[in-house]
Amino acid sequence: MAGDQYSRGIGTTRRRTLLAAVGTATLGGLAGCSGGDTTDTEATAIPGLRLALRADTGVTTDDEGRVETWADQSGNGYDFSVDTPEWRPTITEEAVNGQPALTFDGEDDYFLREDTLGIDNDSPRTFVVVSRLADPTRRSKFLSQGKLDSGGGDSNFYGIEANTWHTAGERFGVYLISVAHDSEHSTDTNYHVHTLRTESFSNLEEIRNTSTYYVDGSESPISHTGGGTFNSPFEGDSTAIGSFTHSNGGGGHFGEIAEIRVYDRALTDDERSTVESTLADRYGLDLA
Repeated sequence: MAGDQYSRGIGTTRRRTLLAAVGTATLGGLAGCSGGDTTDTEATAIPGLRLALRADTGVTTDDEGRVETWADQSGNGYDFSVDTPEWRPTITEEAVNGQPALTFDGEDDYFLREDTLGIDNDSPRTFVVVSRLADPTRRSKFLSQGKLDSGGGDSNFYGIEANTWHTAGERFGVYLISVAHDSEHSTDTNYHVHTLRTESFSNLEEIRNTSTYYVDGSESPISHTGGGTFNSPFEGDSTAIGSFTHSNGGGGHFGEIAEIRVYDRALTDDERSTVESTLADRYGLDLA
């Protein structure tokens, strides 16, 4: 990884040049960023990849060392950036297995794109996030898609969280169109590979019936834990990392995120296992 991407005080032109170079990379070429990581070969061949973010490449910082842009490595150009310096996460070097991660303060650090990465609202999808919590008791949002600034009866979003709004305890969980579902996996401060897969987005019932959630390769059953607006169908217009700026607020990510992958289809179990194994190897994690 080029040290220039983490250097402070680089000029605007230099930053743009770095991003242009990174933006042309595909995930297949990304294996070379870790010295020719052959474990990624099978994973890169899996179709449907819409977003690939890694903290060891495609990261541009501002003069204060805060992350200004996180460049998509899928080749689709879905870069994430933050205009307001105070809302930018920071970089933690050697956060996990010698790899860096982006650190979010749980208050106002987040990335937002006003699109759904080219994924139709009625399309299946798979989210994969390598992350850890700094405080396992706080509500933390990892990755979400939904309606910008929606709340109450208009609330409509989907994604991975910890300690959901109507949580039954300190649990990892998910939101399925603004309906909180907690898993059976207790929160902690360790790094994990989180996978949320949904096969049908035709309506709320189908989303609930076809969604499966995995922690470190093991399915963790999810159940509705109270509350929610039960809106249907899904009406996403934005994608957020580390928070989601709906009008109810709350739930900024308090911890670190090392890698994200989003697919516009429900991965098969074999494909999911391949991706999870690749990430577990990279970050020194144990799969169940």
